[in-house]
Amino acid sequence: MQVAVTVVDSGGHHTDAVYDFVQPRQNLRARVFAVKGVEFNSKPVLAAEGTTKRSAVRLYTIATHQAKDRIFSRLKIAQPGPGYMHLPEWTTDEYLAQLTGEKRVVVTNKKTRTKKTIWVKTHTRNEALDLEVYNLGALFILQTYLAPGVFRDLAALLEATKTGGVVAQPARGRRFRSQGIG
Repeated sequence: MQVAVTVVDSGGHHTDAVYDFVQPRQNLRARVFAVKGVEFNSKPVLAAEGTTKRSAVRLYTIATHQAKDRIFSRLKIAQPGPGYMHLPEWTTDEYLAQLTGEKRVVVTNKKTRTKKTIWVKTHTRNEALDLEVYNLGALFILQTYLAPGVFRDLAALLEATKTGGVVAQPARGRRFRSQGIG
């Protein structure tokens, strides 16, 4: 199995190091990109594409609130099917505690009486939830910006499983064997 896309979190203390690492690898062959979590994107999408001002690094912003909402709604689905989150049998209790280690809370500003949604930690560690947020963002980036055909293929697979049909395998490209320099 090949890695389809790799995202590296650029938020935090090592932003320049991340940009230095990602810049030579951000081509469509290596598919290594910098991401940054934001509460909400200006557009109603899970991830938005942009570039950094300092260097020519493609930076994708991932709407963490929207991703967490989607993850928690998937965790509520009890039966396998569309949207169901499949977890391996060997998933540990600690991983599940980290995955569900935050809850959404609505707070009201006393002065302006405006409401704001925030996520509050309920467990000391939440790396599993962060990992799932970035995995979901990476999938969205792959399907929307890098390889839109993947999304259509997944939809065709879902439709075929509902109807009992078979999804056609893509035709293999012609193989060329090098004759060497001559």
